This record gives sequence, structure tokens and C-alpha cells, in this order.
Amino acid sequence: MRVHVLKQNTTNSTQCQACPTGTYTDVNGSLECRPCKAGSYAGVPGLTVCTPCARGSAQNLTGQVSCVPCLEGRYTDSEGERVCKACEPGSSNNATNQSSCPLCAPGRFSTQFGVLNCDACPNATFAKAFGQTSCDVCPPGRFGDEPGLGVCKPCGNGTANDQFNRTKCDDCLQGTYADVPGQVCAVSRACSSKASK
Repeated sequence: MRVHVLKQNTTNSTQCQACPTGTYTDVNGSLECRPCKAGSYAGVPGLTVCTPCARGSAQNLTGQVSCVPCLEGRYTDSEGERVCKACEPGSSNNATNQSSCPLCAPGRFSTQFGVLNCDACPNATFAKAFGQTSCDVCPPGRFGDEPGLGVCKPCGNGTANDQFNRTKCDDCLQGTYADVPGQVCAVSRACSSKASK
């Protein structure tokens, strides 16, 4: 429903006119139109109520005819917002007009507000869960030879690693073995008995 306000024309007679865009009135015969509040707009004349900004947009001024889409790295998750919020650490957003910021995927992280893309964890580190704000170093028995790992790779048979933050595992020394992935090299009983003879 549209209502009108009384306006006096050049011949001193009064007639009702629709409220212009950016304004509204909810009373027929009102003497004035009111500007839309921040967080809302009136894109057509004659409205009885302003339209709240949709999710993914905002408006911090009054009397406006549209809302402004949120930029990359920002969002609004509810209607009628005045300003867009920055994506929180552990999330990112590289598109406009968004209502959320997806969490960083495993193997990726972000440390700052309002980032467009999550960073890949560097070599020898990993991020196991969604929404990480940092990466953990690979533990002993595992390694990371490429960026963006969600979990570090276990040392293969015949290799081992007893240190953190490694990009590769070392071959077991002569007289030792590792037959379980991620295991530290151990002295073989057969090797030690032969060596003692």
C-alpha cells in the first residue's frame, strides 16, 4: 500500500503526492515524509515503510535509495545493518555482497581480520581443522614436504625422524630398522647378535 502527503502547488491548492525515493510515511495525509533510517532504503516513491538492507549489504546514511554491497573480506549476516563486518581470523572472503566468511580449509590459515584468501601452511607444518589461525609444526615421525597439508606425512618403512618441523625423513643407519611408518629407527636384534659374534 502506498500513502501520500499533502503538498501545496503553485495555485495554492493542496493535493497529495507520493513521498520521493529515500523517504516514507505511514500516515495518509501526512504533511511531511521522513527519511529512511540508516540500515534501510526506499528505492521507489510512495512507500509506507523503508526496506531493510539485505544480508551482504549495508547503509550507514539516512534517506538513501539503495544499500551498498559489502566489499571483499567483509560481510553482514543479518538484515538492516549499517556497516559491513570484517571477516574474522581463521576465515576469508574474496567476493562482494556476502553474508558470511567461510572458514579456512584444513591446510590453510589466516591471522588477520578482513582477509580475502587464507594462506597455505608452509612446508613442515600443518593445520588439521577448519578455521585455523596458525599452523602446527610436524611432530617427530612425520614430515611435510609441501605447503597446505592438513596432516603431516608419516615416515616410510626404513626411514625415521626424531625431530619437529622436518621436510623429510632420514634413512635408518646400518644395523637399524623401522618397519612401522613414523617409528624411530631401532637396533635390530639380529643385527646386534651378528655384530657381537
